[in-house]
Order: sequence, then structure tokens, then C-alpha cells
Amino acid sequence: MVNAQAPEKREISGGKAQQDQVGSTIDNFGSMQSALIERANDGIAIIQDSLIIYANAKLGTLLGYEIPELLNTNYARYLHPDEIDRVTDFYNRRLAGQEVPQVYDTAIIHRDGRKIEVEVNAGIISHSGRLADFIFVRDISHRKQVEDALRISEEHFRTLVENLSDMVFIIDESSRIKYETPSVSRALGYPPGYLVGQVGFDFIHPDDLEIVRTALGEVIRGENTYVPTEFRMLSAGGEWIPVEAVGSNREDVPTVQGLVITVRTISAVYEDISSNYYIRPSGLLVLCQMKIQQFSC
Repeated sequence: MVNAQAPEKREISGGKAQQDQVGSTIDNFGSMQSALIERANDGIAIIQDSLIIYANAKLGTLLGYEIPELLNTNYARYLHPDEIDRVTDFYNRRLAGQEVPQVYDTAIIHRDGRKIEVEVNAGIISHSGRLADFIFVRDISHRKQVEDALRISEEHFRTLVENLSDMVFIIDESSRIKYETPSVSRALGYPPGYLVGQVGFDFIHPDDLEIVRTALGEVIRGENTYVPTEFRMLSAGGEWIPVEAVGSNREDVPTVQGLVITVRTISAVYEDISSNYYIRPSGLLVLCQMKIQQFSC
């Protein structure tokens, strides 16, 4: 087992400024404070000369030891091997008066060999006239599990979004685009993120603006029936691309705060000029009042 190197002992020579710096001594804790420490949900310890000279019941539970077994043992014995060097460095530099993180995540080893993710909050106090490290140890295993699950979920979502064939936009109340999926670049030819910050109407054919504004108003009011609205969008090459879109109002969702618009290109249609109909990619036969070139069906 790797032992932490004990820092050089430093005597406190008095003086109000220095006393304020090191904080109050554990010797001055009253019965009420002592009772709170013993009943705390966090593990609490005092470490001096790299040895645990005080531990509350919760720390014993976290590590799987009785309190007498912990006393006068080197704290590094309970650290995960991957964390010994880093935590020891923090400890030594803190006692030397150098600036180090007060709160940090690390890992300890339970008596049965289990790795436990913890958060440490450490600070210097005076104990018996000498410097000591006063630490709080909180089990964050559940929080780490939630974070890992969220990270996996985000990675899964990101993978889905990056491989969408449909374009998805989030627009704000002023019709500015807040977000676009990577599929926008593939479908319209713009550089990734090019449309973000721009007004969406600027990329819609002038003849289609009225119908799009009407449909958008329905989405805002929650009257949208999810019937696709067909219009034309301007591509990077200057072509007008036929698309259809549906939208939903998600302004009440904190992580969205806007309208979510899903857009699909419908340029793969086939026209029979003689009978004035075309077949959508889904195979649905749609009768047209005008020719497909005029995009009014």
C-alpha cells in the first residue's frame, strides 16, 4: 500500500490574521456541534501528519470500518490507487498554504474492495496548536450513475440527430433559428450552423410566405393538427427545394424554449403532365389543380 508523505509539521505562532486563516479549532467545539458532526450524513475526518485522528460514524460506514480501526491510520490507505498521488498532492500543498481545490471528486475503497465515488470538501483548521485537514466526504455514487446514464443518453440522442435525414429546426419568438441538425447542411448545402441566428422566413420562397406564416401561427397557438405544410426553401446553390414541415410548440420546455420544426424534402416526386397528378415518395397519389412546376397541389 502506498503511504502519503507526511508534510513538515508547522507550529502556529499566534497572531489574529494567522488564527483567522486556519479557522477554529476542533477543541472548541461544543456538545451541540459535536452531536451534529456525529449524526451528519457526510463522512467527517480530521487528518494531521497524514493520520486520521478523528472520524465520525458515517465515515466508518462509508469505508466499512469501526472508528477505532480508522484512528491513527494513514488516510491514503483508503484512497483508490488511481487517486493517491492526486489527493496526496492536494493535501500537502494545502498544508503548505498553496491554493488547491477545496471541493473535488475522488474515489475511496471500501473494506470489501468496492470502489466508491465521493466528493471531498477540505479545509485547514487548528487542532492542538498545529495545522490539520478538516474534511467532509460525501458518497456521490448515485449522482455519478445518473450522470453516466445522462451522458449515454445524450450520446445516443446525438447519434440519432447526426444521422437524421429530416431537417429539424428550433426557432424563437422572433422566427430566428436557434438550432439546426446536421442534416440541414446535407439537404440544403449550407455550411454546418450557417442558418443559426438567421430569420427562417428569409430562406422561404416569397410566394409561400403567407401559408407558412399561417401554419406557424397555428403551431404557436397550439392549433396545429400535424398536417404537413408544403413550401420551398432556398438552397446554398440558389435553387428552391420543395419541402414539407410539421411543427410543435415547446416554448414551455426549459431546454428548448422555442418552436420545433421538422422539415423533409419532397423533391422526389414524379409528374404525369398529361393527367396533372404526381406520386409522393410514400406512394400516395395526389391530384393536382396545377402543374408540379408551380408547386400548388
